[in-house]
Amino acid sequence: MSSIKHVCICGGGNLGHAFAATLGAQKDLVVNLLSQRPEKWHHNVVGTDEHNINVNGVLDKISNNPQDVIPHADLILVALPCFAREKLLIDIAPYISENSIIGCLPGNGNFELLAKQYLPTKSKNIGIFGSLRIPFICRIEAYGQKVQFHKKKEIQLIASSQHIYQILKVFFAEQLNILITPLNNFLELVLSNSNPILHPARLYDLFSNPKYSYNRNIPFYEEWTKHASEVLIKMDLELFSLINAIPTSLTGIKSLLVHYESHNADSLTNKIRSIKAFKGILSPMVQNGERWTADYQSRYFTEDIPYGLLLIKSLMEIYQIKSPWIDKIIFLTQSFLNLELITEDGKLGKDATRFPTFQKYGISTSRQVEDLFNLN
Repeated sequence: MSSIKHVCICGGGNLGHAFAATLGAQKDLVVNLLSQRPEKWHHNVVGTDEHNINVNGVLDKISNNPQDVIPHADLILVALPCFAREKLLIDIAPYISENSIIGCLPGNGNFELLAKQYLPTKSKNIGIFGSLRIPFICRIEAYGQKVQFHKKKEIQLIASSQHIYQILKVFFAEQLNILITPLNNFLELVLSNSNPILHPARLYDLFSNPKYSYNRNIPFYEEWTKHASEVLIKMDLELFSLINAIPTSLTGIKSLLVHYESHNADSLTNKIRSIKAFKGILSPMVQNGERWTADYQSRYFTEDIPYGLLLIKSLMEIYQIKSPWIDKIIFLTQSFLNLELITEDGKLGKDATRFPTFQKYGISTSRQVEDLFNLN
């Protein structure tokens, strides 16, 4: 039986809605929500799953004030974009209870380092966790009221102790019927080849020439191209050059060909196009007159590049691994973001430490990385 009775969801995006509907439907849980727009939320949130079955989630307290919803929370689920996490941790730190567990889904963006920096993890014995991927593919139907979701059968997770891991394993099994399997290390969250690799490959495919425009918004996955798959495979190979250089087991990360049960660019393209949960997801575009162009305010650009791909690049610089395709994509997209993340010769640029790169934390050698993640 799970020891978690009080849950607080932090974030009102797609994932926050999915958690509100599914966890709020469990009779033995009290579920609160921390949102910047509490007035937009209903206390009843309806979720429709992949089988068109509805669940009715009930939220107890809804607030934009951490003092209202964070105290007494056994489990705090962070469902926020990377750029919003630092402020969240600062805001909730005074109110977090002893023995609480806090985690980010997904846990990329060096969430563990942020949590240890801002939360009283030692004095209050707070547990930290992160997942490699999200437990739902989900889309809001009506803000604060309705969400569609496709629940995954299994997700990989790493926690700050085996005790915390076992608590979460029971919780996800009992409350969501999701199997939890272990990762080896928090480092695997940084090296994720999910969104930090997947999305940039398709962005390059769609917008490698910034003058590209389209007569409609292109479905992101349903019209995935062989060229996008070829770029993705090249980036994944560069990532695994880094993984193979790090002296520890990082087997929680599978190559994308293995993950998608494919063997080349053609089969990978067909696989991505056929995934039911991806259907209907459009590209990050805005309409200008009769044409559609890239939306540089989209999280595909503002999150997956500086908080995902750049962190991988920061490790590649430490381990002296060449990454021509990753460099090419960061260099192209950084101009859209008005940033210098890397220089023309592939070194980290002047804006890199604005983001949670390892160099921001004074980590510049492989020994420091290995000490940080207890790889020795």
